[in-house]
Amino acid sequence: LSAPTFLVDKIMAASAESFRAVIEAGLRGESDLAETLPTINPDGLANESLRYQAIESAFRAVLKERIIAADVNPVELTSVIDAAIALAQAKQCTPTTPHTLLDDVFDMSVLDVCEQVFTFVESRLDAWSKEPFSGVGPRNVMLRLCNALSARLSSTRDTVLSGRILLFLASVTPLSDKSGINMGSQFNSANVTTYDDEADVIEENEAAAAAESASAALKAAEDDKPDDSPVDFTFYRQFWTLQKYFTTPTLCFTKSGWSELLRSLKAVMQWFTVNKLDAAPERADAAASRGATAGPAEDSEMPYFPKFLTSSKLFHLELADAGFRRQILVQLLVLFQYLTGTVKFKKDTQKLSKLQNDTIAKMQAAVYILLKNTPPHGDKFAESARTVLASEQVWVTWKNEGCPDFFRDSAELRKRKAPDDEEEESGKKARVDACDMGSAELTRLWNLSKTNLEGCESAVESGRSIPDVETYFAEAIQQVSQGIDKRFWVFTEPAYIWRALRLLGKDRLHYFQEFNQGKTLEDYMELVVKKLAAEDKKAAEPAPMQE
Repeated sequence: LSAPTFLVDKIMAASAESFRAVIEAGLRGESDLAETLPTINPDGLANESLRYQAIESAFRAVLKERIIAADVNPVELTSVIDAAIALAQAKQCTPTTPHTLLDDVFDMSVLDVCEQVFTFVESRLDAWSKEPFSGVGPRNVMLRLCNALSARLSSTRDTVLSGRILLFLASVTPLSDKSGINMGSQFNSANVTTYDDEADVIEENEAAAAAESASAALKAAEDDKPDDSPVDFTFYRQFWTLQKYFTTPTLCFTKSGWSELLRSLKAVMQWFTVNKLDAAPERADAAASRGATAGPAEDSEMPYFPKFLTSSKLFHLELADAGFRRQILVQLLVLFQYLTGTVKFKKDTQKLSKLQNDTIAKMQAAVYILLKNTPPHGDKFAESARTVLASEQVWVTWKNEGCPDFFRDSAELRKRKAPDDEEEESGKKARVDACDMGSAELTRLWNLSKTNLEGCESAVESGRSIPDVETYFAEAIQQVSQGIDKRFWVFTEPAYIWRALRLLGKDRLHYFQEFNQGKTLEDYMELVVKKLAAEDKKAAEPAPMQE
């Protein structure tokens, strides 16, 4: 027969009090908690489960006493949690006991204390990633309490702590954990960007003008203020309309959506091209790198990241900000990559035509040029953006394949390494031995597939097909047109020249008429690049881009 409930509760309370005294002594340094706690055997705790419950209750009582103190010391809170982590590793309490204590702290403490405690949590990342905390149960508890803490944070003031929480969860959970994957590739369509209506702004300006003219003193004070630049509401609407397509890119696959997107894109990129920024921001950037601050120390340590401020009165100021321009241009690159990439969850109707793909390719090249021309350090930023987007494509491919596990056991790796067909393996070795092309790279390329036809088909399927002349020379043309130092020209590399000559022999055979024996290959390639640039410029002059 089981004991009555009131008797069990009484025994648990007494046992928790005994454990609490031992925990308090261990935290004061009077005894070794890991050695003393196992010697405590309160009467009535017949099984291990009840003992663990009593220990957890004791820890929570000790922690609560410190949380509700008038002068909360985060170090004391973390010492209690650290003791629970050590006991869980020694299998003297449940693996979720430290998580329960963290939940209590995050639930009953102010955000300043929570942030300091979370710093402690980050410092124990190695412990959270190992047994006994790496199991599904403790990991889900950690995910839940981190999400609860994130829900308390402001989306504008606490962006740094929100980012730290996301980075921590990414580090403590496996890469293929489903909690961090948008399995259905759903878009956050609730993220709506609102902006001013022209009629409302005109009415507001008229009312303000009438109020100003009524007071001579106000008028005199107004004369000392700089006049705001008038807002072109057509461009203003086109600019903020892009946010709709960033939020829901599938709208671009409709006829009306594509037309509106193209109009807005051309207007925004033309404005950025004509209204270039000077290099003045680099001076501020250099001062920041030397440790100079433009304001209070807390402002420099805690930058402010608001959502877009779409007021028409601030529009001209935002357009003059390099960071704002970069954010818009990078958003365009992300959109272009989605539209032209292979995504498993796209519908059959969500495909671009060849003309649309060509338009996106030209727009993408223009965006990279704008990024390079945006100070400070435009070249470095553009290359960083290109690298990040290339890395993102790897994750897109991984999701298209159903998000397989990244880690495989050794038995599976051995099975994948040893093919079932021994004849195929021996035939491959024979081909490698028989087709030594004279260099390691050529030998590798030759033996990628059984036959040349199969190799060509696999190259086309994987997107490694031979590019056309315009695509291959696009980067070289940009380097010459921007006046980049000859030492960094891409077409001075022997491998690049070899591929370029093969392409020219296929599609531009008449270019070889200008090759003289006295010229070096580098000089000849420079002549070719300049000629291609002139042809592209001439072809772009007659008519604007078709919609």
